[in-house]
Amino acid sequence: MAPASLQKSSTLLTPYKLYEGSNAEVTIGHFQLRDVLTCRGEHGVVYYPQERSIVEHDLATNRPRILTEVAFPLVSLSSLNISETDETLFAAGGFDGEIHLSVYSNSSSPVDNEESDDPDRFPTLGLGRQRWRSETIPEAMSYLNNSIILYSQGSNTEPRAVVNDNSNTVTFFDVATRAMGETEYTIQDDPADTKATQRLCEVGELQLDAPVNHSSISPDGRTLLSVGDSQYVYLHQISGSSHVSFTPTSTLSLSNYHHIRPGAPVIDPASFSSAFSSDGSKFAVASQEGFVTVWDTRSTRPLKIYQTGKMARSGSAGQKLETPGWSMGGGCQWSARNVKFSPAGARREVMVFTEHTSLFHVVDARTFETVETFCVPDFEDNGNGNTHLDKNVDGDHIVGPVASPSEQDIAGMCIDPAGELVYVAATNGISTWKVTGSD
Repeated sequence: MAPASLQKSSTLLTPYKLYEGSNAEVTIGHFQLRDVLTCRGEHGVVYYPQERSIVEHDLATNRPRILTEVAFPLVSLSSLNISETDETLFAAGGFDGEIHLSVYSNSSSPVDNEESDDPDRFPTLGLGRQRWRSETIPEAMSYLNNSIILYSQGSNTEPRAVVNDNSNTVTFFDVATRAMGETEYTIQDDPADTKATQRLCEVGELQLDAPVNHSSISPDGRTLLSVGDSQYVYLHQISGSSHVSFTPTSTLSLSNYHHIRPGAPVIDPASFSSAFSSDGSKFAVASQEGFVTVWDTRSTRPLKIYQTGKMARSGSAGQKLETPGWSMGGGCQWSARNVKFSPAGARREVMVFTEHTSLFHVVDARTFETVETFCVPDFEDNGNGNTHLDKNVDGDHIVGPVASPSEQDIAGMCIDPAGELVYVAATNGISTWKVTGSD
């Protein structure tokens, strides 16, 4: 089924006809953590968790493949194209402090195909050989890893991983992508029986006063934005190179600006996503109370506040939602779970944010005055192109579909590095949208 807009006409986003809705099985590991879709740059190729696997899905051919198995249930997934290389780094987090890291060549080579007994193992689009893989639980980290943020410091340095967890901690690691050795070391191995290459080196730690759900690094690498299970937004200046330290610059209270409508259920204040604009002049925070708040970095007062509960579930953006709903597992259907800006170099800058179920919203990030609401398609198996991978890996903490039959659980959203396409994943399919005026 093709995606549909709730507007009669859209000025910001249109369904991308080359990749109509594709069936997929996307796993939400924790009902509040819904940022598990990522992409690297190739049109129509996305990555997501499926039980204890990371899946690569070519939407043009509707062909998924398991990229790698993981030793634990995944709750987060991120990726980074490594500067000055042809490689991509993946990071995934687990419930008990587990961290998966793996690196792949960025393209299939003749050697890759010749060494595989399966000619379809490496598709025309997608990643090539796995260079190395590591799974570990860093010392003193046994809490839920809510998110792992990957970022590059420049062409001559290793990438960094920022781990946000339920110990109220933001931990910075250098990732040794260039270290020699391809030994696969997993948390199921006995370290005494392996010759594992140490891939993570802690370079800094920040302790906050609440579990940390998400962090963002400003484009210039100087500011850390953190949010968690509280009403506060934390801003710190980052300093140092081989070892980083943090200086508080602002602590913003969301409760000063979030006014819940009368009669609405009380929801514990918490935020699960944050983002900087591509030029670093704006930042946004998405809260489970249904607010997305945007600031200009020059002010502590919000530039704009969007409330999902007042956006239509039918009709145009801005219409009040009269019948709020709840999904199983304690998730409010209008909670804002994920927010992202267009990347640097995009011809048209937008801000996209998703709700817990069914709806996502697109904002013109030049003026922040135009906002449009879209509904993910209702993916159904019609016997054609069902993408089930026939994998049944037992996952202790995995939460299955948590919405009512009339709602589509949204598992994640990402914007391609060119800023042209927006991918939105439900638990049973992925839709693709084109940013108007991006070409």
